[in-house]
Amino acid sequence: MKSFKQIIKDMTTLSPLMQDREKIETSDIKKFYPNGIHIKAVDAMTDGDGKRFYVYIFAEEDKTFAFSGEVMNKIIDAWVKECDGSLDEVNKILSEEPIGVILGDAINKNKQKYTTVSLINE
Repeated sequence: MKSFKQIIKDMTTLSPLMQDREKIETSDIKKFYPNGIHIKAVDAMTDGDGKRFYVYIFAEEDKTFAFSGEVMNKIIDAWVKECDGSLDEVNKILSEEPIGVILGDAINKNKQKYTTVSLINE
């Protein structure tokens, strides 16, 4: 039998990747990991408006998770598409070889700030 505490954790966690981890802000990833991170797992989420985004974890910080932004969403969507829609297959690949990325800052033509994603050349 599961403990009541475990049931609460299970019922209030939107993704298994979030369980027993704290959320790290993208700005903190940029600040604390200027040389990049290695994404090792992703999970799909849906916001209140029905828009899809992702939660991801990375090798450099095992006790945290982060949410994807627009650019990261497009990248992970492409990974999922490349794997015939299988998030499990994406995670299998990432577990074997985490993908190194550097998060940065940019401003679009409408003067809005956004996060860039660059591949680490290893």
